[in-house]
Amino acid sequence: MGRNSWNADLDPAGVNDVELVKDLIKEISSKVVIEKKRICATGFSAGARFSSRLACEIPNVIAAIGAVAGLQYPQNCAKARPVPIIAFHGVADRLRGISEVDPAVSKWVEHNGCNDSPIDKKISDNVILTSYGGCKGSAEVNYFRISDGGHTWPGSPMPDIFEKAGSGRTNKDINATNLIWSFFEAHPLP
Repeated sequence: MGRNSWNADLDPAGVNDVELVKDLIKEISSKVVIEKKRICATGFSAGARFSSRLACEIPNVIAAIGAVAGLQYPQNCAKARPVPIIAFHGVADRLRGISEVDPAVSKWVEHNGCNDSPIDKKISDNVILTSYGGCKGSAEVNYFRISDGGHTWPGSPMPDIFEKAGSGRTNKDINATNLIWSFFEAHPLP
């Protein structure tokens, strides 16, 4: 990505954002008590891609990730610890196509050593949750596929911001923030 985005692909011409996060964690933990088994990463779009990168680069620090509109499976991730994933993506997302995210989900499922038989649960007419269990280290993968969702944050209290920016419809059937928080609470570092 460009200068104004996370360096999720580790472009050598870009800044080292992984080191920035490691330094931030070190600095914050030197000033306040933090629960080191509960450091998680979440992000939207490029932030989701960067959260994916953090899961690969510092898996013994990042307990779980929540990716909205941009989950990726970074290259050179094969040796990383399985990391629990919760992801949300709109089928109508024109910026990050579903064709980019579906393969990333499959690669995370393989990486985490999950069961090949996912469980689909219809949340609403527009939302299907596909859950992959039986993963190594209880690193489950939960994927919310939103048929009417654009490049947006599901359940956002400010959907007009996304729609005015041309990002598409914001699904209100689920609340990504609450779901991510619950997922993080359930998945501390082993």
